Amino acid sequence: LRWLQDGTLAAKADALDPEAKKVVMSEPAAKEAIRGVKAFSERLGDREVSKELAQSLEDFCRHVGSREYVQANKAYMDIVMGARKWQGDVPYLVEGNRNGPAVVQSVAERLNKSNKNPLDEAGIRDHAVLLRRLLKVQQAALPNEDPSKNC
Repeated sequence: LRWLQDGTLAAKADALDPEAKKVVMSEPAAKEAIRGVKAFSERLGDREVSKELAQSLEDFCRHVGSREYVQANKAYMDIVMGARKWQGDVPYLVEGNRNGPAVVQSVAERLNKSNKNPLDEAGIRDHAVLLRRLLKVQQAALPNEDPSKNC
């Protein structure tokens, strides 16, 4: 909110795409993010979080703090996706089966139902989008001088 009010974000906002600029320059969105971060922090404090999720959250914060935005984005994806399987991760050994893609999709869905996401277990999934928003705002206000480290 401070960066929005002191003009720091306005000076950098022209480099953003129009949709991102609307969110980054919105005071109601900033206030919503503040409320969300408080709720997110309270939930983290009230619930036991798996070691893997805690490590990914720590990695995310460390990378954002050091302006390593590509690495922060990777940590965010680890947080959001967890151990979920993509169809490409499922072996495609169904030779001669005309329904091969459907079989692979159903196997991936079945595996994902059995792989619980740590965000869901901690009850904080609905707040995870705030991490991405904070990453975008931080990057807009304080981009890394090395363009390869920005996302």
